Amino acid sequence: MTAPGKRTPRYWLFTALSLWMAGFLILPALAFFTGKAMAGPYEGPYGILGFLINIYGDMSRGNWAATTMLATPAIIFVTWIVALRLRRLLGRTVAKPGA
Repeated sequence: MTAPGKRTPRYWLFTALSLWMAGFLILPALAFFTGKAMAGPYEGPYGILGFLINIYGDMSRGNWAATTMLATPAIIFVTWIVALRLRRLLGRTVAKPGA
């Protein structure tokens, strides 16, 4: 059993997979339906399926906008973890006032 507040590798794997699913499955669907509500129906063939084919195709060709959109949840997660680790590291090395 792990100590309270201690994260296991299984937790990090589950979190990473959840964010991957959010970025690659949920986020494009949200973008499609938001675009449909804001700008009208998607003009490409096959509706949402055509939109997803275009997004994934653009990502596979190295389009930075498509890749960034799909990777955004993972990028936010990694940034958050790095910030927390730096905070913990700097908190240990900086002398506290009045000590």
